Order: sequence, then structure tokens, then C-alpha cells
Amino acid sequence: MFLWMANNDLDCSAALEVIRATIEEHCPPGVLLDEEQVNSQYGPTLLGEAERHPQRLLPP
Repeated sequence: MFLWMANNDLDCSAALEVIRATIEEHCPPGVLLDEEQVNSQYGPTLLGEAERHPQRLLPP
């Protein structure tokens, strides 16, 4: 079970890296928060990282 969770975390982390790179490539600078801002607003988890992306892309 723990091996599956570890693999799942690695897969999620890799997917989030691809999403982040795509956003950075196609959006204006400053759209994404830096890691410290993300950790303070959403928490230092993969879910926090995942929550950050759509909220920064959608208009207020």
C-alpha cells in the first residue's frame, strides 16, 4: 500500500511540474505564486500545489 502511495505522489508531483511549466511558458510572468506564497496560502502539500493553478488562471 505504501509503495502505491509513494508512486502516486511521484506521479502527481511530475504532473504538477508539467502543468506549472506549461503555465509559465504560456502566461505572463507573475501569474503563479512562488513556493513560499503557495505554502502560506494553500499548505506545503501536493493538494495545495494543485489548488493553486486554477485559482491563479481564472479571472476574479
